[in-house]
Amino acid sequence: MTPQSFIAKWQHNELTERAGRWAHFLGLCELLVRLKPADPENYCFERGAHRTGGNHGWADVWKRHCFAWEYKAPGADLEKALKQLMTYALALDNPPLLVVSDRRLIQIHTHFTGAPSEVHTIRIEDIGTPENLQKLQWLFESPERFRPARDNRQITDEAARAFAELASRLRKTPRQRGRAASPPRTSCGRCPLPHPMPVLPLRRRCRTAPARPLRTPARQARRTCQARQPPARTLRRHAEGWRFRAGRHRVFQRWPL
Repeated sequence: MTPQSFIAKWQHNELTERAGRWAHFLGLCELLVRLKPADPENYCFERGAHRTGGNHGWADVWKRHCFAWEYKAPGADLEKALKQLMTYALALDNPPLLVVSDRRLIQIHTHFTGAPSEVHTIRIEDIGTPENLQKLQWLFESPERFRPARDNRQITDEAARAFAELASRLRKTPRQRGRAASPPRTSCGRCPLPHPMPVLPLRRRCRTAPARPLRTPARQARRTCQARQPPARTLRRHAEGWRFRAGRHRVFQRWPL
């Protein structure tokens, strides 16, 4: 069977789950030139298994140490099919691959011990591509090809390192975080010569830097002019005989001239 004939047969097929599941799998075996299920102990249809919880069920297709396969009708919820298949996993010797399909879509879920789960999706219209045909071949002969590159231990170590780095950042004060992010200072910004120490204490003036004037020349001149020319109110009160006396209460008191 060619990929084109397989697509033409199953792309718009509306058979029920029970009527089409075995024919679909046998067509895949012909497409991939694989042996058909015929061994009840290693590779067969309708493998009986006790579900986790006490009930008894049947896996549609099962191959020992390779996969367990569950079919649903076209358009059905494949998440429910995956949950149903996972209840059979322990009774089926914990296969490394769990496959669910509605004949228009094939989802391969990795189920390796100590490794994260990954999903490989194959659509019916793309089943003839070399990449998808290679994945289907691995499904039957070498399921280890689907093993994820990283295991749970590596992911846990990476998460622990990221958490430790975040915790060390949070323990620092905002001032320490700013110092760590800023480049080292070689000068206070007021003197042209660099300092022998790479980092200077904050809010400390360099000894070689010139003292900053307290007031600008314009402000100093303005204050001097104001001091030399008292306001008219003060001149008038002085003319009237009032004198300013400094004390707890600043009041003008009139003294006899």
